[in-house]
Amino acid sequence: MECFRYVENGGNLDLLNRSILERTVRRGPVEISNAIIHDRFALIACIVNHRSKEDDVRSMISEVLASVDELRYSRAGGG
Repeated sequence: MECFRYVENGGNLDLLNRSILERTVRRGPVEISNAIIHDRFALIACIVNHRSKEDDVRSMISEVLASVDELRYSRAGGG
């Protein structure tokens, strides 16, 4: 299990990471979860399948970053 946060300058990182979680789960192909660590909202990638490959991890990262891109687009007035 790996905990991580998406970080960018400015704004509420807890709210940003909650939004990333919601959007990533809605996108569907990967599942991530969350935890509160030292009063901060964190994302969790838990890969327990013994058949998981490096590509599975890369896919999860790609989906999280795609969610970030969608959030940026919607904040910029794109939808």
